Formats: sequence, structure tokens, C-alpha cells
Amino acid sequence: MNKGFNKKIVGMAVVLAVLLPFGALAATSVTIIRPESRGESSVVVGMEAMKPFATVIETVDPNFRDNGRVKFAGISVKQLFELAGAPVDKGVTVVGRDQYAEYIPPERVLRERVVLSWAMDGHGISRLGGGPLKIIYDASEKVHGSGYTWYVESMFSGTLENPGLIIEADNTSQTLFQDSLASQAWELDVTRVSIPSGFRHDFPGRFTTASGIPLKDLLGSCGITKGNRITLTPFAGPVITMDMALLDYPVVLVTAMGNAPLHPVFGGPFSIQFPLEAHPGLQGSVPESGAFFFLKKISIN
Repeated sequence: MNKGFNKKIVGMAVVLAVLLPFGALAATSVTIIRPESRGESSVVVGMEAMKPFATVIETVDPNFRDNGRVKFAGISVKQLFELAGAPVDKGVTVVGRDQYAEYIPPERVLRERVVLSWAMDGHGISRLGGGPLKIIYDASEKVHGSGYTWYVESMFSGTLENPGLIIEADNTSQTLFQDSLASQAWELDVTRVSIPSGFRHDFPGRFTTASGIPLKDLLGSCGITKGNRITLTPFAGPVITMDMALLDYPVVLVTAMGNAPLHPVFGGPFSIQFPLEAHPGLQGSVPESGAFFFLKKISIN
């Protein structure tokens, strides 16, 4: 939702600034999600840790050409991941507060011409300008304006080989891993599986199949058959809460695309698909896109 040019992109930014409270976009830290052999770990890197490694790129932001050449201060994505102890050899996926996803290939990260920026010409970047944290490239990279991700909140190191989904209910918590979910999943109609808006022009590969599990069945297999409200917590983006009764619709947890876990650039490690077209009764209760991406945790109460 945060890409375009000139009047169009400024107008979209105004809408987003109105819809999301300032506190929701005022993060001055970024969460780096690192793959582990089983699940994942995350590191929150704040401004105080980033500023000693500040670098400056003087360039024209293709989304705001009327500003001319601007000096953007920030930290190179390569240096940021070194701080977080996360590898970049399988690329980086950047996710904004608006759940816009961008894939940056490893060779581009290693050139150190891509920066997570927090200031332009010595001033903080406003919400209307895509701040407080946004991706900026040196002009030599020749990246389309769609790659200048706004409202950056989380960044994934490569893909998660065996991600875990946290399920909370009745004051207990359990983690379901992708390898164990595979035995419950069946093939989905891939043409009906939504993926987030994003910039993934250099992503190595596509998918032709997808698999998933009806969410009500999954919770039932965990012994969860009752509840009033279900809360979905993502790695990036706003938390949403809805009536548990909505799971009577064929709501699906997507667990894989192709033969691999759902890559973050496609909304992984897990996403929820709501069948809005077939069941318009869901409208107004679930995301307008009909999907919820970057799922980390499900809570029932």
C-alpha cells in the first residue's frame, strides 16, 4: 500500500497517516528475525545501537523527486545484520508496519549501498515521508521506487527453515513447528492464496503449489474447541482480534508454498487466508485484503 510516485504516493501516505495512530508508526527500532534449526530468534536493534555506525547517502528518492538530492542518514543493512548476528547470504526481507514486503538479494546487501534510514538533511523522516525508518538506496543501485520500503518494522534473515507457530489458550502456550504441521496440511488452490504487496523482482524462484490447514481443525488438534475471541499477532504489522465464531467459515492457515516453508517475502512464516469472495459475511470483520501475513502467534480467550 505504500508504493507509487508523486501525487499518488503522497495521497496514499496521507490516508495511512490518518488510519494509523502516530504511536503505531513511531518505532525507532527494528526487529531482526534470525533462522534457527528449530523455530527462530529475534533481536531488537534500537537507535542508540545503530547511530555509531551511521552512514550518509546523498540521492534522489524516486518517490519524492521534487525534493531533489537529499542526504539520508542511516545504517547499511549489512552492518545492521552484523550487529544482530544474522546472516545475509540468503537475502533479506524487509517488512513495513503496513505489511508491505521487500526482498533484497544478498549481493545487493553486501555492496552496502542499501541503508535503513532515520534522517533526511539532518531531520527525522516524517510519517508522510515514509518514516521514521525507511529503506533508501544509493542511486547506483538503480532500484525502482517500489523498493524503498516505508515504516520499516521487521527484517528477516533469509527464510525460516522450520518455523514455529505459538498457540496460547487457557493460560498455556505451545509451539507448533512447520515440519509437524506438514502431516496435517493438504494442497490448496494456489490461485486463491494471497501474498502481501511488495517488491520481489530479484527473488530467486516462484511457487506453483501451496498447502495449508483449516484453522478450526488445527486448533481442534491442539485441544482448543471453545473460546470467545481469537487474536492474531504478526512479526510486523498491527495485531488483530476477532470473534472465534468466524472460524466456522473455511479460514485456512497457509503453511508452505512449493515444498518449502512459506517464505517471508510471500507473507511467511505463516499466513491466514479468509475466503472473502465466497463468504462475503466475513467482510468488515477481517482484513480487506482477505489475508493476514507474517503470523507469529495465535491467542484464544
